[in-house]
Amino acid sequence: MMLRTGKKEFRQDLKGKFNELILDSEKIIHSGTNLKDIHSLWKTIITYRETLVELDILERRFEELYYCYNNESMSLIRLNLFSKMAFSVKRFLLFLKLQLLKNKLSKFPAKLVIEREIRRLEKTFYKSSEEFVRSIYIQKMLGKGRNIGKVKSFLHQVDSSRLNDDGIDNYSFINALDVLKIWSSTLKSIRRTFPLSPGIFDYVIFDEASQVDLPSAAPALYRAKRTIVVGDPMQLTHVAGLTRDIDKGLAKIHRLTDKKDIYPSKIRYCDISLYKSAENSLNHRPILLANHYRSEDQIIALCNTAFYKRQLKIMTTLDYSRYPNNLPLGVHWINCEGEVFKHPAGSRINHAEVILVNKIFQDVLQKISGTNLSIGVVTPYSRQQNAIHEKISQSTPAELLEKHNVKILTAHKFQGSEKDIMIFSLVLASRGNGNSDRWYNIYPQILNVALSRPRYLLYIIGDRKFCVKHSCYKGNSCVLKRLVGTYDEIKKQEKSEEYTLFEKFDSPTERFLFKKLQEINLENLGYKLIPKLVVKRYTLDFALLGKKKIDIECDGYQHEIIEGLPILEDVERDDFLKKEGWKVLRFPNHRILAQTNIVVNDILNLLKES
Repeated sequence: MMLRTGKKEFRQDLKGKFNELILDSEKIIHSGTNLKDIHSLWKTIITYRETLVELDILERRFEELYYCYNNESMSLIRLNLFSKMAFSVKRFLLFLKLQLLKNKLSKFPAKLVIEREIRRLEKTFYKSSEEFVRSIYIQKMLGKGRNIGKVKSFLHQVDSSRLNDDGIDNYSFINALDVLKIWSSTLKSIRRTFPLSPGIFDYVIFDEASQVDLPSAAPALYRAKRTIVVGDPMQLTHVAGLTRDIDKGLAKIHRLTDKKDIYPSKIRYCDISLYKSAENSLNHRPILLANHYRSEDQIIALCNTAFYKRQLKIMTTLDYSRYPNNLPLGVHWINCEGEVFKHPAGSRINHAEVILVNKIFQDVLQKISGTNLSIGVVTPYSRQQNAIHEKISQSTPAELLEKHNVKILTAHKFQGSEKDIMIFSLVLASRGNGNSDRWYNIYPQILNVALSRPRYLLYIIGDRKFCVKHSCYKGNSCVLKRLVGTYDEIKKQEKSEEYTLFEKFDSPTERFLFKKLQEINLENLGYKLIPKLVVKRYTLDFALLGKKKIDIECDGYQHEIIEGLPILEDVERDDFLKKEGWKVLRFPNHRILAQTNIVVNDILNLLKES
C-alpha cells in the first residue's frame, strides 16, 4: 500500500510496484475476510480482557476477606459471651463468602491461559483487519480500473523527470493521489516526485527528526496540512557548519533576534533540529515511545540508565539460534590504559586501543566464522577510525569483511545503523596530551549513539581509571563517571545473581508464601530461596536457585488497567524467562491462601524431580 520514491532506481521501480498492486487487487476481490468476522473477533478479545479484570477483582476480594477472617479470630478471647456469639455469626458469614469466592475462582481458567488466548486472537484480528483494509483500499482507489490510466500517466512523468525540470504537474499528481495515498521518500527526493503545492498531504511524518535541519524540512512541511515529528533527542543532530556566533549574526541582520519567542529556541539553524523545534513549540510534553526492541538487555540497560533516566521499556526478542555459544552476550568493558595523542587538526588517536580493538575483532571473527553475524567498530574520532580501519584491513581477508558486513565508522556516521556485534573505542585516557576533550558532557548523544548500535554484544575499550578519576566541572554527574557506575551495577547483578529487593513484597500473600517456603529445608534439596531476584528486565516474586532455575509467581490483581482494559505482559515475560533457562510456576493468590499445602507440595515435587 506504500510506494517508495527517492533514488533513481526507486522512481524507476514505481510502475512495477503499481502493476503488482493491480494484480493483488484481483486476488483480494475473492478474499473471505469481512467486517462482521473482524467485529466478532474484537468482541471476543474484549470479553477475554474483561474476564481478566473480573479475575483481578475477585482475587483482591478473596485476599481481603481471607485476612479479615484470620485477623479477627485473634480478638475473640477478649469478648464477652454475647459478643462472642455475634462475632461467631459474623465469622461464619465471612467463611461462607470465602467459600463462594473460592468456588467462583476455581471455575476460571488460569490467567496465563487467558492471556495466551488473547494474544492468539489478537494476531488473527490484526491480520484479518490488515487484509480487509487493504482490500477496501485497493478496490475503492482503483475504481474498477477507471483510475489506472491517471496513475500510470503520473508515474511515467516521475520516471522521466530530470533534476533541472520545472517539477511534477500538479493536476497529474492530484489524480494519482486519489489512488496512491501513502508514500515514502527522502527529503532530498521530494521535488522529483511531488509538486510544490501547499497542503497536498493530510499528514507528513518525519522519522529520525533529530537529524533533520529546518531548511531541509521546509519543502515537506510546506506540502503538509499536519505533521507528526518522530525523533530521539539523545541521538545526534544535523551537522550545520555554522558557529553560534555566525548564526546569531545572520539572525540579527534579519531581525530574528527580536523575536524571542522563536529565536533561538525554535529556529536557530546551527543546533536546533526539526525535533527540537517541534518539542519547543508544544505546550505539553512529547509522547514517549518507550518500548525498545533492538538490543540485548544489558546493552540497552546501560543506555537506559545513563541517558534515558530508565524510562525505556525493554521488549527485545532476539534469535539466539544464530548466535554462537562460545561468545558472550551483553556488554563487556575491556580496560585499556593507553596514551591519547592530539593531532594538530584536533582529532585524537590511541594506539594501544587500536591494537586491542583488532585483537578482540579477530577473536570475535574466529568465533562467528560459521554464522552471518555482522560486526561494527565505532569511535568518536576520525583519526582513530582511520587507524583501526587500516589495522583491521591489513589483518583480515577482504572476503571475511564482506561476509560479516564489517563497518568501521565514527559515531556520527553510524547513526541510524545497527550491527549484531559492536566494538567501541573511547580513545580518551589518563596519559597523553589529548585528554582535555569534554565532548561527552557537551554532546552525550555521541556516546549514546555509539553504545546503542549492537543487538547481541558490545565491547567497550577504554581507560576506566580516566573515566572515574578525571577532573570534570560536572563532578559525579559526569557522563563517563555515570557510565562506569551503571556498568558496574550491571556486572554486579550478573555476577552475584542476588540483586534483590529483599522483603519488599507486592502483597501480603507473597509474604505469606515466603514464610511457608522458609519453613522447608531447601538447602537439603540443593536450592536457595531468593525473593525479588532481578533477572535482566524482570523482577521475580521468588527464585529457587539450584539444579534448576525456578521462578515462583503469585498471581493476584497484577494487571495495570488503561482505559478500562488490562495490559498483558505475562506471556512475553514467561517466554523470555524460559529462553533464559527458567522454569516458571504460577499460583493464583486464592490457591496459595486456601490450598497452601497443595501449593507447597507442587513446588517440592518439582524440586525433587531429577
